[in-house]
Order: sequence, then C-alpha cells, then structure tokens
Amino acid sequence: MNLKSNPAIAAICIVSFSAFLSLSLQQKPWPVPDAAKNKKNPVALNDASIASGKALWGTHCKSCHGTKGLGDGPKASQLSTDPGDFTKTSFQTETDGALFYKTSEGRDDMPGFKTKIANANDIWALVNYMRSLKKGGITPTTPTTPTTPVKDTVKKVEKPVVVTPPPVKKDTLKKENPPVIKPETLTVQEQITRLATRVDSLERLLNSVKARVDTLK
Repeated sequence: MNLKSNPAIAAICIVSFSAFLSLSLQQKPWPVPDAAKNKKNPVALNDASIASGKALWGTHCKSCHGTKGLGDGPKASQLSTDPGDFTKTSFQTETDGALFYKTSEGRDDMPGFKTKIANANDIWALVNYMRSLKKGGITPTTPTTPTTPVKDTVKKVEKPVVVTPPPVKKDTLKKENPPVIKPETLTVQEQITRLATRVDSLERLLNSVKARVDTLK
C-alpha cells in the first residue's frame, strides 16, 4: 500500500503512532512506602543546601531532566519513559521523603543514586534543589549563614585624665614660742638667807654621816 497515494490512511497511521508513543512515554504510577514517604528532610532548606543540590543535579540529573527540570535534557529523547516536568504542581506536591526514595531507589530508565551518591544528606540537598524548580521559585526557610554583628575593631583612644592636685592646706596651728626664762633678781639679804639654809642642810647631812660612822666603829 502506497501511503502517499492515500492521505487518509497516512493520517491514521501518524495519529496511531503518536498515540502509541505518548502511551509508551507516559509515566506509570510509582508507589512509595509510607515509611519512606513520611520521612522528614534533615537538611535545612537554605541557599547553601540548594547550591549543593544544584551541583549534584548538574552532574547526575541535568542530562535527562534538563537544566530547569522540564524533562528536556539531551538524553530525554532516548528514554522509554517520560522524565517528567519537575516544575508542575503534581511533582512539587510530593513529600520530600517520596522524592528522596525515588532518587535513591530509581526505576526503569531512572537509575538509583544511593550508591552513586553515598552520603544521604547529599540526596536530601538534591531534593531541596528540586523544590527550587517549581514555578515562582521558593523562599529558603533559613538564611545561609547566621548574621553576626560586626565588631568595631578600631580601638577607642581614651581621653587623658587630668589629675588636679589637692590645694595645699595652710598650717592652722599657731606656733608657740618657747617661754623665756628670765633670771631671778634677788636682793643680797635673800641670797644670804638661801645660802644659810643650804649650809644648815649640809651640816645636818654631815652630822648624819658621822653618826653612821660612829656606829660602825
């Protein structure tokens, strides 16, 4: 049968082939165990983890899923299954645990990466990058690095302290001059009387000494 001579039959063949191709590329359901589906992502969704996941995406995923997750990578046409569009709501509504499970285990054309990416946290970071592919993007829940106040490294020069000496106190104590002893002015009679008194005292002392000497003889 010459298809060129029968356009109607040619059109039917083209439609049939397109339908077959569409069915062959259509993704079949991919069930995920509840335990895996409910796993929480231990890697914070922030700029750092998204950047780490993006690097892994460029190495392992971009060739099939495309740069922006649209399923238009250079190897996508060689696949027997549809690589999917990761920007769609149907993909983005899947849990982090489900995406981690599918990335780790793989299926059909999709290889499992649990051996190629040995560190589980790296796969979780890859999941965080998949979240950034949704339409409109995402806002990281935590900052990349904590904000720390910048300390002032300029040393402050303290003003010199001016010490004012206390005022000199004036000596409030009145200095007393030593008393002036004036020589006694005695009359001749007074001098004779004092001399006689001393003589009498000496005579009594002499008599006392003699009496003691007599007792010793």
